[in-house]
Amino acid sequence: MKINVAITMDIRADAPQAIWYNGANQHCVYLYMLLKQSPLVGEVWLTHNDGIGSYADGMMLGEFQSALRPLSAVIAHTDLLIEMNAFVHPTHVDVVRQRNGKCVSYRFGNDYVVAVETINFQANQWMPNPFRVQFDELWTNPQHAHTCKSYFEAVYRAPVFVLPHIWSPYFVEKNLAGNADLKARFGYRNQGKAKRIAFFEPNLNVVKSSLIPMLAANECHVRRPDLVQHVYMTNTFDKKENVAFKHIALGLQMVQDGKATADHRGPFVEWAAHHTDIVISHQWENGLNYLLYEALYGNYPLVHNSTFLRDVGYWNSRSSRRPAPSSARRKRTMRGCLNMPPHPAPFCRLWTPRTRTTCRRTPTASGCCSAASRLPRPLASMLAQSAGPATGRARAPGLAFPAPAAGRSSRPTAAPARSVRRAAPS
Repeated sequence: MKINVAITMDIRADAPQAIWYNGANQHCVYLYMLLKQSPLVGEVWLTHNDGIGSYADGMMLGEFQSALRPLSAVIAHTDLLIEMNAFVHPTHVDVVRQRNGKCVSYRFGNDYVVAVETINFQANQWMPNPFRVQFDELWTNPQHAHTCKSYFEAVYRAPVFVLPHIWSPYFVEKNLAGNADLKARFGYRNQGKAKRIAFFEPNLNVVKSSLIPMLAANECHVRRPDLVQHVYMTNTFDKKENVAFKHIALGLQMVQDGKATADHRGPFVEWAAHHTDIVISHQWENGLNYLLYEALYGNYPLVHNSTFLRDVGYWNSRSSRRPAPSSARRKRTMRGCLNMPPHPAPFCRLWTPRTRTTCRRTPTASGCCSAASRLPRPLASMLAQSAGPATGRARAPGLAFPAPAAGRSSRPTAAPARSVRRAAPS
């Protein structure tokens, strides 16, 4: 017997939506794509609230129309309910459990930080588990384990499992396929000695802030102004009148010299294609995110501080404490990134094997259906019961990115789940 899975998405009828708004709905689709590879899974639905009559073009969900359903229409046939980007109600859980099904909450944001900011600064009306559902377990990703694993266990009173972080270039390729000019422009090309630097942190909370990228880019301009053509500070336009941001920005040499602008938010693919040679990224406890993957997929030089991706791009381990350290590593990061070879071909020969070696390709099916022993207990036990006796422990999937070349695959790939030591109580 195959199991049916329902995944909750946030699809709205009262506002235009785009898949690039954040990574949450993308994550739902990637999980759907992964589960559809399994011969042990029957139906997989991407569910939403009642009353949704159509789906915005910007969501790029045309190929998934047959899987999009109101949760109320499929809940009676669901064996595994996965709360992802829309909350489920206890009545939904009751229906699933009446057929001996399981319910999981997949937490893929830094809920601990959001909770602290909401409590201390009244940042929004968010609250964890608003309907106090008792889940069978929680799933999360490696980048949130250190900060959130114990927090989840305490708040939800359920076991927490760390899953690989999954991604696919599907939406990147979909976007490029619909725009020939964009497709021709996307991807790193050496445009000359002076480089355009951009950073894309959303500035919604402390997890992904543009402050350190601002300071690092300015340090580059101060030391080698001839190598910096322009700095695009995206997601900062609405911060221009913020007292602290304005004070810091106006004190930067790159702003005083007219080489930096506060810009609006936009999809990475479109912005990078027209305005970017180098990407600077900084995060706190969020070392795996789709921005990094998309930059690498486009072969853009990526300066970052993610320990999960330390062998890819220009990794600066000290960037969380010092934006531009005068050390040998700094020379290998920002200076090495600015001093690109005069022709893109030598750089591509160096960069692409480096990315491919660290981000090795992993078959999608072995990352999901044949690795039942690697999955959390509800899904693993259901798959095992459907498949019969276990056939042994499968190799864990490795970190995988498709190569930025012709014939790129759009199937989802997975970053490895790291072993996590539970934090001692404070």
